[in-house]
Amino acid sequence: MHKIELLKLEEFDTTAGQIYSVSVDGSDKTLYDLFLEENYMYFRSELQEIVYKLKIMSSHTGFIDSFFKLNERKTVNKICVITDFKGKLKLYCIRIDDTLLILGGDENQSKLTVSKMIIKQICKIIKSNYTLQST
Repeated sequence: MHKIELLKLEEFDTTAGQIYSVSVDGSDKTLYDLFLEENYMYFRSELQEIVYKLKIMSSHTGFIDSFFKLNERKTVNKICVITDFKGKLKLYCIRIDDTLLILGGDENQSKLTVSKMIIKQICKIIKSNYTLQST
């Protein structure tokens, strides 16, 4: 089983909602960090669109349905997706009330498998203490 840690992403305003990501097995990078790094060279403008949406949601609108594709993964119905306007790039998330947990992208199947494995652990953590705490 992987060791996971939920980390609040401090670069986002929290007026309308908080954004977290996951660090796996003690890594100093979250799945969100890895998503940004892996896509920066080829999808810079698409990343800017997704980051802009995250900033708007966390500071003004909250995590409303119109920003997401809901139930994207049939095997895990808590997953939702934020895409750029053309739908080239996908950022997988779990949305719970005024909290968004970023899991990362699906550009490589091994990472997606890890994400599926940790989703169950994440859901257990969330159920055990419904409100996420900053670490």
